[in-house]
Amino acid sequence: MRNPSISITIEGAGFLRKKIGTRTIVMPPGSRVSDIKKQFPVDTDLRVIVFVNRKKASDSHALHNGDLISIVPIFFGG
Repeated sequence: MRNPSISITIEGAGFLRKKIGTRTIVMPPGSRVSDIKKQFPVDTDLRVIVFVNRKKASDSHALHNGDLISIVPIFFGG
């Protein structure tokens, strides 16, 4: 019998490390990066890049059991 869920690890980078930390969560099969972003809302003015297994991923990227998700804030300025 197949496991009806997937286990993924999420980590925040930069100042999000304190807000998100590093944790393992269980998601339903078919989950995508956009589903992760809904679970860990950040300030609407903050832009982030999401990496899956150290590779940049789009919101539509499908997640798999054992994936490592890194949420990295984008900084602008001079």
